[in-house]
Amino acid sequence: MFENRNDFIKPEKIIFSKRKTLSLSITKEAKFIVRAPFRLHEERIIEFIKLKEKWIVSKLYEVNEKLKTKTAAPEINLTKKEILELKIQARNTILQSLQKYSSIMGLPFRNFRLSGAKSRWGSCSSRNTISINWRLGMAPSEVLDYVIIHELAHVAEKNHSPKFWAWVAKFDPDFKLRKKWLKDNGLRLFQVT
Repeated sequence: MFENRNDFIKPEKIIFSKRKTLSLSITKEAKFIVRAPFRLHEERIIEFIKLKEKWIVSKLYEVNEKLKTKTAAPEINLTKKEILELKIQARNTILQSLQKYSSIMGLPFRNFRLSGAKSRWGSCSSRNTISINWRLGMAPSEVLDYVIIHELAHVAEKNHSPKFWAWVAKFDPDFKLRKKWLKDNGLRLFQVT
C-alpha cells in the first residue's frame, strides 16, 4: 500500500477492523499507526493523514525527544556505603529545606520522616507528619523544593483541589516543570536501592 506515493507521511502500520472511523496514534516507541475501517479506500486514508500532518509531525517530535532523554540519562550505580552517605546527606538537606519553606509558607508540620518508598516522592499524614523520599537527594534542588512545597501545602489542604494547587503555585510558580522532571526522570531514581 502507498508504494508509489511520497507526498505524505507513511504510517508504520495500518490496522483494519470493524470500526467506523479513522484514527491515528503515535506509540511510545515513536511508531505512527493508522486504524481504519475495512474496505476504506486508500485515497481517503491519505487525505486524512495529510489533514493531520501537523499533529503527526509534532507528536513524533515530542515522543522522539522523550526517547532521547531516556536513552541519554546515565544509570545510577551506587555502593551500599554511598547510598548510606546519600541518605544521611539527604536527611539534612531535606530537613533544612522543609524548615525553611514551613516558615515561609506559614504552615507548621508536626514531624519529619525520611522515606524509602518505591513509588512516591512524599506524603503528609492527617496529623501533619511530612515524609520525603531520600532519593530526592539526587534530584535538582528546585525539584526537591517542589516536593516539599507540595507536601506542606497538604497541611492547609488535604486534597488536590484548586485551593491546594494555588498554594503550590504561590511558592513555586514553575511547579509544572518540576512535575515534568519527576515524570521524565523519576523511574531512574526509584531504581536506586
